[in-house]
Amino acid sequence: MKRGTNKYLHWGLTAFFVILASIIAYVVLNNLPGFFSVISSFFAIVAPILIGVLFAYLLNPLVKMFEQVVVTSMVEKSKKPERTKKLGRALAILFALVIGGIILYGLFYMVLPQLYETVASLVNSLPFYFEKARAWILDLLKNNESLQESVQSLLDNLYDNVQKLLGDDLITNLQTVMVGMTNFGVAVVRTVFNIVLGLVASVYMLWSKEKFQAHAKRLIVAIFRPRTADRLLHLGREANRIFSGFAVGKILESILIGILCYIGMLILGLPFAVLISVVIGVTNLIPMFGPIIGAVPSTLLILIVNPLQALYFVIFVIVLQQLDGNVIGPKILGDSIGLSGFWVLFSITVFGNLFGVIGMLLGVPLFALIYIIVRDTVNASLAKKNRPLAADDYYDIETVGELAVPHAEEEPTDAPTKTDTEEAAPESADGKHAEGHPKE
Repeated sequence: MKRGTNKYLHWGLTAFFVILASIIAYVVLNNLPGFFSVISSFFAIVAPILIGVLFAYLLNPLVKMFEQVVVTSMVEKSKKPERTKKLGRALAILFALVIGGIILYGLFYMVLPQLYETVASLVNSLPFYFEKARAWILDLLKNNESLQESVQSLLDNLYDNVQKLLGDDLITNLQTVMVGMTNFGVAVVRTVFNIVLGLVASVYMLWSKEKFQAHAKRLIVAIFRPRTADRLLHLGREANRIFSGFAVGKILESILIGILCYIGMLILGLPFAVLISVVIGVTNLIPMFGPIIGAVPSTLLILIVNPLQALYFVIFVIVLQQLDGNVIGPKILGDSIGLSGFWVLFSITVFGNLFGVIGMLLGVPLFALIYIIVRDTVNASLAKKNRPLAADDYYDIETVGELAVPHAEEEPTDAPTKTDTEEAAPESADGKHAEGHPKE
């Protein structure tokens, strides 16, 4: 009777959760904007923690470097290694914060003044550049009078609207401008507050990173069965490798591209070198589309001053991005993502449409993690069915019977390394766990 009761209870709970999941899916699909609004609100609430995680990822390489170079020798020579280790961790975090602060201060100290001067000069010279560009366009269309008149009328209207916006309308709509400035000020204060909280959170994360990892592993082992727990631990290592490698590598790559862009523009004598180099460096954080997003407005800006220099700039950016894509990017990022060009394009498109600029920045590493989950699930299912794992074996087949049965001694293509096998103990082809856990 008890077994029958447990059976009915199991089926009842299964039916309940299936119905509940169906209702949730129906509500979400019928109100996608509201669903994503809730998601956005949730991320806004946990923004300080997310910023702290980002800071921790960026500062962790400096902390590790300091501990390996300085703290290790301190601990070996100390009579109280535990106390020295804690002191070394504090010094390592302080070292990372100081170095990070110096880098930021140097960038702002060098870039912001020149950036301000460039923007102010551009605004003051805008009428001159506009007249120069109009004269060049009208001279280019001198053989087509009707088109020339249409373009001239369009340019005159555009110039009048800009002048009106900077003159009468700006005064008339002063109240609206003040409201916008107030909202902007509130947003700036909120952002600064989140950054400060995130910095404090990152210090806690760096100080107790081993403890956080241990608690997370303890929770996973307590909730899940051994095989599932092993897979989750392996997935956690992959997530850490992907996100840390992508975040640090992409920032270093973008800084280097911005510096190279600035040097190249100085050599070529192109205008607005500081402003455009900052734009190119920042937009380079976005994979694939970043160079285009940064190059288009920069080219239009140079086009106003000198059309021929705009052509030189386009050629220079193409060469720079080829250098980035074929030399700098692979050297810095390595294989931290492991996605083909199609999946990079897919992840940027989907996550960019869902979450905007943040989605474009984080879509690639997030999809890389999803890709690993799907790949490992498919490989595990194929291994259970004793089917080959390599995609090359499936090109020319028309039936499942045409697949060659892999030899028992063959190691799967996507199998974890020896280190991963010792830590994660994945399931072998015969369904038995590498560490002796029975097949579930």
